[in-house]
Parts: sequence; C-alpha cells; structure tokens
Amino acid sequence: MASQFRLPLMVLVIGLVAAGFATIGAGKDRAPNQESDWLGVIAGDEAGSEAELAAEMAELFANDSPFRVVPVPGDSGLKNISRLLHDPHIDAGFISTDVLAGAKTQSAGNDLAERLQVVARFCPQEVHVLARADIESLADLSGKKANIGPAGGSSAVTATILFRAFNITIEPLALDGHAAIEQLKKGAIAAAVIVGAKPTPLISEISASDGLH
Repeated sequence: MASQFRLPLMVLVIGLVAAGFATIGAGKDRAPNQESDWLGVIAGDEAGSEAELAAEMAELFANDSPFRVVPVPGDSGLKNISRLLHDPHIDAGFISTDVLAGAKTQSAGNDLAERLQVVARFCPQEVHVLARADIESLADLSGKKANIGPAGGSSAVTATILFRAFNITIEPLALDGHAAIEQLKKGAIAAAVIVGAKPTPLISEISASDGLH
C-alpha cells in the first residue's frame, strides 16, 4: 500500500524576542535556586523519552552550578509551542517536526519562523502501534477504537498523519499512555499509538504476558 508517511524528528526549540535574540531566562520572577540562572525546558509526558532527555540535560549541571536546567512536563506538541510563546518561565522545548510543520501552516500570519528557532535535532521518532493479539495489521484497526493520545500532542498529530496516509478510519481516543495500555490489557480498545525515541519507557514496561504486540 503506497503512502507518503515519514517518521518525524524531535527537535529542541527556543523562543525569540522581537529583536531576534533568545529569551533564555528573560522575565522570570521565580527560580528553583535564586543564586542560579536557569533554563526552563518543556518536554513530553512524564513517561516519555523526551522527559528522560530533559532530565539528562538537567543532570549535566551540578547542584552548585551557576546555571541550571529545569525540566517541565509537556506534550512535545502544541502545548509546548503555546508555552514557549506565552510562558516567561519556559525558554526551550521539545517539539515533534510533524507538530511544528502543522503549526507553521496554521499559524495566523505564518510568523512562527520569526518567533521560534530550532537549535538541535535529535534522532527520528519511532511510531509504535500496540495492539491486541487479534489485530494483525493496521488495516484491521479500521472502525475500531485506537488511542492516539491527547489532542495536539506529538503522538496524536503523527498518528493522525499515519492513518490518513493509509486511508484507515479509526475511532480515536485521547488517553495518556499509561491509561491506554491499561485499556488495551482489559480489551476495551484495539490499539494504542505511542510515538517516541528509543528507548520508549512505556514500551519497555510491557510484559510478554500482557498479550500485546
């Protein structure tokens, strides 16, 4: 079956002020350490790979360092873009290229390129479709309940592109990853789409005895 689907990348983005300079540390009226400058980095779901990346960034700086990285849970999607643009405590964020491309297309005035700057590119995201044993292919999900994650998040955006590319219509649900896996185990839904870099914590927690593949 032909399709135009491509794996998204995860990128690290910073916000820019009107003059074109990064807003790192600007406008902050509180900090975890008043004697340190700090960078607020919004990542993904707490169980996702982006949260682990942000935590690893924070670990690069010692507790007594004059500069700190503070990870903040997010969705690697539209929520992260919104907080980058409007929350003075958020300086950088992980955003899927699928989300970023869609936001640029839909942005009023198409000015996101002037307000956000990609500063780092990471490896391609992997798209995992977890399903019950009776589901043998994507086509088997047609007309069935499948979780794609909260609206606007990286998994939801990429999953929507995936199913559209293969002309498959599902009944989409917007559960978080942990809730979706529990519903899968109970047989309440047919599949769950999880998008993330390797290793994906949610995937590694699944046991062979859970009956999922």
